[in-house]
Amino acid sequence: MKNTYKFNILSLALTSLIFLTGCIQPASSGEKGMAPTADETDFTSLVETWNTANSEGNSAALAPLYTAYVDFYGTRKEVSKVLDSKKSFFRKNPDFSQNIVGAIQIETLSSGEKKCSFVKRVKLKGKETEYPSYLVFANEGGSWKINTEGDDVTDANLAKRNRAAKSGESVEGDFNGDGVKETVWLVPPKINEEEGECIGECISYLRFSNASLAEIAVTDCIGGVPENLGDLNGDGSDEIGLLPHWFTSCWREYFVWTWKYAGWRYLVDPITTHCNLWDEGVRPIERDGSQFGRVTIRYSEHTDEEIVTRSKSVVIK
Repeated sequence: MKNTYKFNILSLALTSLIFLTGCIQPASSGEKGMAPTADETDFTSLVETWNTANSEGNSAALAPLYTAYVDFYGTRKEVSKVLDSKKSFFRKNPDFSQNIVGAIQIETLSSGEKKCSFVKRVKLKGKETEYPSYLVFANEGGSWKINTEGDDVTDANLAKRNRAAKSGESVEGDFNGDGVKETVWLVPPKINEEEGECIGECISYLRFSNASLAEIAVTDCIGGVPENLGDLNGDGSDEIGLLPHWFTSCWREYFVWTWKYAGWRYLVDPITTHCNLWDEGVRPIERDGSQFGRVTIRYSEHTDEEIVTRSKSVVIK
């Protein structure tokens, strides 16, 4: 009788254990506390949510989309500072909007992160510009969030700026017409790479090996390499050209200086250029061989459909 009783108790315990074990199933990645896999995440939808929030100037909707730290257009920032930058931009540019043109391309990086590449069409201050852009998503706290936001234009500008800063490239020429050659180089401002902004004013200076030549202050400039344009006005001295580098944007003014009356003057008004002009290898200014006292300038113009390169002959100042 004792043995029978023990057997029944043991059987009941085993049956209960089997039942409980059968009820416990492995949690799927979609359940609470488990990170969704990349295959279960709609990255296209995440990019579209980010796009809508930007276009509507809704920084509150952007907040949950980012990781705690973000590589933001070449600078690593805390998410709070990224959102502050967004808020400030939206406030200063109430007419801003953006939309995604074409398909969103998704690739898996060696780190396991997902990079989403697309063309972003931006409308700002009456102009429409397209930027090849990207977002990189990483898994943080069980959700896929943006840890990198950037575009190819900004990356190219940063690369140029870094190359110029490292090389300290100078250009030789007779810039004051005294028959002796001197060199000119650009001294950029100090940059807080973490914040993605200048320490102090964003002013660069063109300086000369000939101390009698005054330096040239270039505002809204964080880098660039001066160019010897030759003698464009026939006065015996070489002119200096410069395309200032900036943090973002393809729209930049090209400056041309000439030494006149013992000081620097613009040879022509600043020339409006877009990346399309530089990508095509177009020279922005040349001497007009058909008319004395004139030069041919080439500039970028935004039409209803595209950005095109124009040219015209202008009188030297």
